[in-house]
Amino acid sequence: MAERELGDELHAVSVEEPTTLVEAEREPCWRAAMAEELRSIEDNGTWEPVDLSAGHRAIGLKWVYKAKRDENGHIIKHKA
Repeated sequence: MAERELGDELHAVSVEEPTTLVEAEREPCWRAAMAEELRSIEDNGTWEPVDLSAGHRAIGLKWVYKAKRDENGHIIKHKA
């Protein structure tokens, strides 16, 4: 395997997907993926902000991060 190909392969497998919001916020690519997801949710009318009534609790959420890869293992998109 050529040196450049080996470097590409090592890079492709070394990128870690964050497991927490704190980890994700450290990387611009994951911050951009979260912003894109929030924009999509708002554009689709999936939810809307409302005032929470007394005695009610808000539903929590959990971010899930996934690096989408092509057939060669190169990252083509960060999804949140």
